[in-house]
Amino acid sequence: NLVVRGNLGYLMKSWSFSDKTTLDVPGVSYSAINLTLGARFLIIDKANVEGNISFMMPLDAGDIASADFYGQATLMGLRFNVAFGYEVLKGVEVLAGFDYTRFDFTFDGFGARTADSASDQYISFLLGVRYTM
Repeated sequence: NLVVRGNLGYLMKSWSFSDKTTLDVPGVSYSAINLTLGARFLIIDKANVEGNISFMMPLDAGDIASADFYGQATLMGLRFNVAFGYEVLKGVEVLAGFDYTRFDFTFDGFGARTADSASDQYISFLLGVRYTM
């Protein structure tokens, strides 16, 4: 069995540095519309694999995207995840998965500092339980 789905959501992440005397780096605060296309495939009777790809259309990125630091910024985000599930009881699955998220900045170079681009990458792993009715 194959199930294909789409989602439209909102993503928000925020990072800042509290001690600006050691490392003077602008804070990053992402907010984005998250457009996701995913599929779930039943491998055998109780096991499945699912994957999603998300395109993030940024609304804001916080201080780093302001023209004051590196110049006007252009931002794009992409997210990819894969999970494997196994049904241990009726409606209860054990999950293991991997998630990769990347944000890419391009700067116009007319700020107080010099940079032409930057990237933030995040890798996370999932181990959990899901209940479905």
